[in-house]
Amino acid sequence: YYNRVDEDIPMPDCRISSNDPYAVEPDTQTLVLGNQNFYVTLKTAATSHTLTAYDVMGVYPSETSAQFTVNPNSAVKLQLLLPGETAVAGSPTGKTGSPAVSIANEQVIATVNLVDAYFNRVPSGAQMPQVKLTTWDPQDNEPDPNTLFNGTNIFSLRPLTASTTWSVVVSTNDGTNYEPGLSSNKTVYPAAAHYLKITNYPSQVTAGAAFSFTLSAHDAYHNRLSTGPNRYVSRVRFTAEDFENDNQDPELPSDYQFVESDAGIRTFSNLIRLKKAGLNMWFEAYQVEPLFMAISSNRSGYSTNPSLTVNAGAPAKFIVYPDANVEVSAGSQGSPGSRQITAEFSDGFDNVIQSSGVVVDLSVVNVSGSTGTIKREVPGTPPTYVEVCLLYTSPSPRDRTRSRMPSSA
Repeated sequence: YYNRVDEDIPMPDCRISSNDPYAVEPDTQTLVLGNQNFYVTLKTAATSHTLTAYDVMGVYPSETSAQFTVNPNSAVKLQLLLPGETAVAGSPTGKTGSPAVSIANEQVIATVNLVDAYFNRVPSGAQMPQVKLTTWDPQDNEPDPNTLFNGTNIFSLRPLTASTTWSVVVSTNDGTNYEPGLSSNKTVYPAAAHYLKITNYPSQVTAGAAFSFTLSAHDAYHNRLSTGPNRYVSRVRFTAEDFENDNQDPELPSDYQFVESDAGIRTFSNLIRLKKAGLNMWFEAYQVEPLFMAISSNRSGYSTNPSLTVNAGAPAKFIVYPDANVEVSAGSQGSPGSRQITAEFSDGFDNVIQSSGVVVDLSVVNVSGSTGTIKREVPGTPPTYVEVCLLYTSPSPRDRTRSRMPSSA
């Protein structure tokens, strides 16, 4: 009949339990004259709380209270939840789950709550703050500040920088004194392939000398395609300027098929040779499988082809013009026929070498007809010509393939 029994009989040891999983429950205590006070700290705001008293020895039956309401405490801080997370009021962290992974530029909806010290949302009885979201992402556009309604609001973000530690902070924007909230770290994968980039190449090379470079693949937000569903595994091809002189055509690497272990980047060691000397000599990489030539190392607004200075190599030969048999008119006594012969000092790839002080031996291999004169052009306006030597053709059989100076010359 629920009359308190305070007679001098053995009193039971009792405990109080709560249906709040995060409550702080008191230790077991012995009743004194059929009575004892127990202090329970409830942390979860709810309308269905109950407390149960029971005899630890099980001699007396337990008793459960009627349901009662626990309201949120005073609002003290902001909570931020990302997709994949669920609010858990009263818990030490205030939430469960992990942020879902996303792709760069995918929409992410963040939820902001005004909460008490135990992460119970405070829908009323407190000033609703205007809040702002801030990320460390240097590329994204953060949403405009907005005011919470009934202690909550949602915000749209689009992370652009790939990372395993992408995060966002929420803070007040109107001077209200609530503690900022920090999201959990979130993984953002790179978006689809958009351009290639060539790096780590020399600014100057010698014609025909092999050199190295690095090729990497990126999305439209400059993330290297190193991981996630868009990890780069396409085939690329190389090209460079082609020249009329086949001896100056470049040697390029073969097509390369990227594999997952490359993580979107590959170094090509000593696999390219540019042979034409000059300024702003370039080479390019572009995607061929799947075919999308816009994905290249020369995509406007994203990447440009390397520009190198190629210097002539070591002296190797003379290039003489004309380089084929020609007929020259004999002319007349006063105006004999003549033909200018030009010799260019060059490397092994027909690049002219600008050099002075080089001793040149000129000889006539074969002459048909009367002897002639070799003259050297002296630059000027107009140019002048200086006679070098007088040659004649000896009738001796041994001189059929070369000329020699007479003893009187």
